[in-house]
Amino acid sequence: MLRYLLVFIVLLPGILSSQNIPAYTFVMHDSTVTGYYFLSSIRLGNMSGTTPAQMILDEKGEIIYYKPLNPQTGSVDFKLQPDSTISYCTNGKYYILDSTFNIIDSIECVGLITDVHDLQVLPNHHYLLMGVKDTLLDLSSYPYFYHNGTFGSANALVTGNIIQELDENKNLVFEWSTFDHFQFDDVSPYFLFDPNVVDWTHCNAVELDVDGNILLSTRHFNEITKIDHLTGNILWRMGGKNNQFTFYNEPYQFRGQHDIRRIANGDYTLFDNGKYFISHGARGVEYQVNEFAFTATLVWSYMYDPAMNSQATGNMQRVSDNRSLINFGSISNHNICFAFVDSLNNMLSELSFADSSFSYRTFFYPTLPWSFNRPQINCYQQGTDFYLETINSYSSYHWSSGDTTSSLLITAPGDYYVDVPYGGGFIRSEKFVVDSLGGFCSLTSMGQNINQHIFSVTPNPVKDNLFIAYKGINKKYAFKIYDVIGHEIYSSPEVNSGNTFKLDVKNWNRGIYFLRSENYAIKFVID
Repeated sequence: MLRYLLVFIVLLPGILSSQNIPAYTFVMHDSTVTGYYFLSSIRLGNMSGTTPAQMILDEKGEIIYYKPLNPQTGSVDFKLQPDSTISYCTNGKYYILDSTFNIIDSIECVGLITDVHDLQVLPNHHYLLMGVKDTLLDLSSYPYFYHNGTFGSANALVTGNIIQELDENKNLVFEWSTFDHFQFDDVSPYFLFDPNVVDWTHCNAVELDVDGNILLSTRHFNEITKIDHLTGNILWRMGGKNNQFTFYNEPYQFRGQHDIRRIANGDYTLFDNGKYFISHGARGVEYQVNEFAFTATLVWSYMYDPAMNSQATGNMQRVSDNRSLINFGSISNHNICFAFVDSLNNMLSELSFADSSFSYRTFFYPTLPWSFNRPQINCYQQGTDFYLETINSYSSYHWSSGDTTSSLLITAPGDYYVDVPYGGGFIRSEKFVVDSLGGFCSLTSMGQNINQHIFSVTPNPVKDNLFIAYKGINKKYAFKIYDVIGHEIYSSPEVNSGNTFKLDVKNWNRGIYFLRSENYAIKFVID
């Protein structure tokens, strides 16, 4: 396997830098990884310092899409749903986006405040989510508070959770309450402080199991619970005070866990925060569970640093080929956000923020069910000047150079890209590499408006066959292809416009190339 190390710090330009979205360091350890990272940064404490943002990165850690967020509200759980929509939660409501990142729907609990922790779009197009409910309870007999034996209030405001399932028309079809099925004493005293206002259950993940029943992660119980989807009865309890399972090959007990999931091989995964009276390193874990014998065998785990535990949030995602992404949530002694590892715990990639920002969850998708409509950059020469340009129909432009017009005068070599508005956020072009002013645009003769994108090249990047189409008026055309330093690599015969020209490039060297015809140039990449 080809491996290399690529390290860079992204200092986001233009609109990003002006809003102080956090810089990050991305390290790519394995060049064979391809796909997309979804994350949404969070900053606790001094909210005036850094602006949070939803971000989609490519496998090299470079931004494709981002959306600056209100620092006071932010967003969590930014992810792709099984029905190809995108979702996230902010201001107590889940929003559903289409492939162009425009909001097409919203989901919230019926009669309850919506919990921000999780939304699952089910195969039958139902929605599984959680709400929060407050109840007054007498806790004067529970000496669990402040970690010093303080008794609770006789009139305590206690917050618990409600699971709801809504149908495709958002009608309530199933509801389950922690107040009906748990006892207050199920809670771990580690999570109790204020005896008057009590965050009792703090459920943080809900999952539809393969047998149709429901899995629930209750952080303040250190417990995973399985619930009968028909009757609401508890089928079993794993972890915490009411644990029914015998654990094998397990040196720890999971604490303050997040993100219970049932994966394709039948095992269960979760993110173990590890933060407790006696803490251990935050880790992703996989258990092989026998639900009849009540055994749970640890068959895989990943711990980034035994001295690093997670105070809150985090997730673990099992990706194809037994690769796993572990997002570490809020940690106090490190800036790591996530680690992406293979089945042998070899690091594939990792991301760290430059400040105390973190992401509630991070997801990796090897492919997407739709394509990004990224702005395309072309180059042209006008007199002795060289320009990069994208189409002029966007409402704003933010070039890596700081320019804010649709075209950019090139005065020095460098890597150039442009951000344009897209679905409430911004989408970024691929980088256009200018190695030398005499090498890339000087190969065209005279300037001409290129806003119509006369040529299209697909796919881009390409591995085997490149398809080239001329979209202008009826005429014959020809083109040439140059490498990044200006050497001519290929010269085409004349082709009729309207016909697609197929070019076999599978034996060409990997890298950046430029297709040029008349006064037009398009960059493409052979991967």
